[in-house]
Amino acid sequence: MWLQAALAFLIHDNFKTIEIEYIYPSSWRAKCGIKNGRGIKRETLKEADIRFVKDNYGIDVNDDIADAIAIGHSQINESKDEGMIIWD
Repeated sequence: MWLQAALAFLIHDNFKTIEIEYIYPSSWRAKCGIKNGRGIKRETLKEADIRFVKDNYGIDVNDDIADAIAIGHSQINESKDEGMIIWD
């Protein structure tokens, strides 16, 4: 949280043209097809994140790396939907 705030202040103060967008877990999980919401425990979500990465990328990772990969996956797919080509 502290690092995120420090980066936000740094960008705001020094790079006026960069727009900061916060991506919430419920949003990126939904884009990855991971069911989330009320009543679903954090541990269940972490397991689902790991399973998502295993199923889609064939790699075994811990929950933090799975989160990072799933966040990237959700944003790349969102950009492709808007007509932007990122990579295949």
